[in-house]
Amino acid sequence: MDKSRYKHFESESAGMAAERRCEQTVVEFTVAFDLGDFDSMARLFADDGVWKRQDGDVVGMSQLQQLMSSRPAGLLVRHVLTNMQTTFQSAADAVVESYVTVYRHDFPAEPRRPAPLNGPNLVGRYRDQLSL
Repeated sequence: MDKSRYKHFESESAGMAAERRCEQTVVEFTVAFDLGDFDSMARLFADDGVWKRQDGDVVGMSQLQQLMSSRPAGLLVRHVLTNMQTTFQSAADAVVESYVTVYRHDFPAEPRRPAPLNGPNLVGRYRDQLSL
């Protein structure tokens, strides 16, 4: 393992723990979005955060709240994240890059499970900047 990747930390184990927290933060935010859980998303999103989306940027907490409150009741979304890689600029700033595959189904009313999903709706790469 390349120990220089944790050079901003007092030990390799402290760096590994920070790396795990960063990657878990990205996963928790994505799961909260999938579940429509704005409160959990808000705990992980900076007041001045910017979420770059293909349908336009979401800037700040009020726009995040607006996006979540405008979601259709029958929307079922699931993100699959892989190949996560964390790079630290300092002990307080990190970038987590990952591949993402998004599945989506729009039900006419409340979602039912299992959902009939026909292939991915989106395949891409995320680049999340985090402040620890």
